[in-house]
Amino acid sequence: KVALRLRAVSDHTGLQHNEGPFDTRTIVPTVFDRLFLAPHNSSYHFVHHTFAAIPCYNLKKIHNELVKTED
Repeated sequence: KVALRLRAVSDHTGLQHNEGPFDTRTIVPTVFDRLFLAPHNSSYHFVHHTFAAIPCYNLKKIHNELVKTED
């Protein structure tokens, strides 16, 4: 429970310049993070707030689409 609270704090703290659903960040997870701190792709928190109807198993896919750049 402590780890989940720490994750929630890290997702939402220090972003006072953002408002509403954008008061969050994405933390690209390591294997440890995925196993113990961010199950169900919850570290893709910005995408979750922006596209709340997207199921958790598609959050990483949407994140990757949003960060693509043209060369």
